[in-house]
Amino acid sequence: MSQVAKEIEIEAKNLVTKEEFERLCRHFAVEKHQFQTQTNFYFDTKQFLLRNQKTALRIRKKGDAYEMTLKQPNEVGLLETNEKITEEEAKKMIDEHIVPNGEIKRLLTRLIGNEPLSL
Repeated sequence: MSQVAKEIEIEAKNLVTKEEFERLCRHFAVEKHQFQTQTNFYFDTKQFLLRNQKTALRIRKKGDAYEMTLKQPNEVGLLETNEKITEEEAKKMIDEHIVPNGEIKRLLTRLIGNEPLSL
């Protein structure tokens, strides 16, 4: 069984120019080697059933680790359900859109039934 974590997300995002970003890096003494690369894969149905419910589903690859996240509306912020998944499970979902068994699959079934997902 995969490891599941639930947390409330409250975030603010700010768009900055390249110059502002560089100034922030200098101010906080952040160097290039401290940055990490991550790749996100977002899923929905062709009818955007998740987006229409203000819900998002993604797989994030960070280093050699994969995590599947379902974000749903919450009274405050968003409720995030996170599951660590294997590389094999991630590739199967990305290539074949087969959701690994677990809490997120159960939640998706309640939200969209058996509607197929796509990238």
